[in-house]
Amino acid sequence: MKRLVKNFITAIAGLFVLTLTACKDGVPTSTDDMYMKQIKESYGFKPGILDSMDWFLLIGGTAVTVVTVAAFIFWLFKLLLRLASIQRGKATLKDEVFWKRMGISLLIIVFVMSSVIFTFLENFWEMIHSLATGGS
Repeated sequence: MKRLVKNFITAIAGLFVLTLTACKDGVPTSTDDMYMKQIKESYGFKPGILDSMDWFLLIGGTAVTVVTVAAFIFWLFKLLLRLASIQRGKATLKDEVFWKRMGISLLIIVFVMSSVIFTFLENFWEMIHSLATGGS
């Protein structure tokens, strides 16, 4: 589990660094131009394809909203159950594993609910789109 979390954090950090270093002040560097030229030659990327996928993105966004609200309600339910069991003396307040798991899950739920993750992905997509279309 620790290795999975470490790999996930490394992947997110790598995407963040890639987003920051791909362009300098909005202008691709010469190395970036070379790589993008090779990518354009290798893969026929058509950014207009996603414009016709708006209906799918709307349905997907609705599904993600419903799932995150359900996850938050489940998280709150688990927290209230734990507090009730602590009050009855069946569980301890010093259960570090439980609190770490609840903290990480709340952080993920809040990131998805507040669209922070999707903002990073959108910025990454916009950067790739502008590089693929020549900065337009």
